[in-house]
Amino acid sequence: RMILHVAYHMACEYLSVENYTMAKKFFDRIARTYRKEKWTPILSKIILRALQCAKSLGVRYDSVAYTLELLAPNLRLSNERKTALARDLKALSLNVPPPPPGLSPPF
Repeated sequence: RMILHVAYHMACEYLSVENYTMAKKFFDRIARTYRKEKWTPILSKIILRALQCAKSLGVRYDSVAYTLELLAPNLRLSNERKTALARDLKALSLNVPPPPPGLSPPF
């Protein structure tokens, strides 16, 4: 867990200097473990940051995937936050191109 904690802080540092590509890579790797181990309180925080990176990079496919995951009932977010995410999802889904061939969702 200590390595993931350090990796999380590295990802946050990349995010703070607007290196969204590296931050997203770190958040994706960290989230993979927390998904597997069902650590949802930490996972929701990581996915929110990964979503911020995906939006900043203009990666709509990942933005939709992260948003759908955040809307899942097992992730604890406020109703206001989920409502805002649902609105964002509706806006995103109107113009989402299909994923590139051979690309799987980030989760």
